[in-house]
Amino acid sequence: MQYLDFSEALENPDNEYEFSGRVSPEIKPSGIAPHKLAGDADISFKYFADYDANLHLNGYVRVPVVFVCDRCGAVFEKNLFLNLDEEISPKIDEDSELTYDLPRIEIDKFITSFILASFPSKVLCREDCKGLCPRCGANLNDGDCGCKNEETK
Repeated sequence: MQYLDFSEALENPDNEYEFSGRVSPEIKPSGIAPHKLAGDADISFKYFADYDANLHLNGYVRVPVVFVCDRCGAVFEKNLFLNLDEEISPKIDEDSELTYDLPRIEIDKFITSFILASFPSKVLCREDCKGLCPRCGANLNDGDCGCKNEETK
């Protein structure tokens, strides 16, 4: 488990610091996130604390993901590149999602939540994916299935 200790940033508001590394997010395929991670996430960001003790993060996350195409069901691997631009507030109430208790955050847990929230709502194996034949279920990206395109009367 990796932590980001930002106590120095809290003592020196508006001074910028850097963090980079690899984390191993734990995301299991589910109905919410049917895709699975194919490796560790590379992260790199700059951070600072403001005078209200809010922690600001700005950088990127790159993680390889095994996706399932929403049109044809093909399984393919692709790197997911995410821009990280978050503000984390000191824990005041239970309504806020991004909070911290101590001058540190658990990076693995934070990045896992960030990746889950950033999964695309629609994934295609390629931009011009033709999907499946509505009659026989053949993958139309592999060629014409031979079904007649007749309307049912």
